[in-house]
Amino acid sequence: MSYYQQGLASIGSDPLIWTPAQVRAEMARIRGVLDAVNLDVSAAAKTKPAKITHAEWLQWEAFYKSSHKFVTDASGWSGGNVSVARELEQKAAGWRKLVQSRGAKTSGPDIASNPDDKKSMPVWVYAGLAVGGIIAVTGLINSVKK
Repeated sequence: MSYYQQGLASIGSDPLIWTPAQVRAEMARIRGVLDAVNLDVSAAAKTKPAKITHAEWLQWEAFYKSSHKFVTDASGWSGGNVSVARELEQKAAGWRKLVQSRGAKTSGPDIASNPDDKKSMPVWVYAGLAVGGIIAVTGLINSVKK
């Protein structure tokens, strides 16, 4: 299963705590999406007539290089960077939609993970957090009483 398919399978089921392996896998998936969109935008720039202007190409190129660098560098960082990388993925998806709207063919699906579309955590996770919170507060109160 590719990183992209793994990412699609995990949409809506983000872990409560990201392990380093999960961060690396998600960043690799997002890097793959960025690379695929780069191929699409590059092809749109090379068609006759070009589907994007030279100024747009330069803007895309700068975005792609900085995004790719961030996603590559952040692969060893914490899970908090996943949301930033997903925002970059959303912007890349916007570029793909732009070239599609101008009649260019694209190679990949238009699906990118969207943090706003995430399903809520399962009820048992909320129940576990509530029980853990109650235990922590009870322990704190008992320690203050002594």
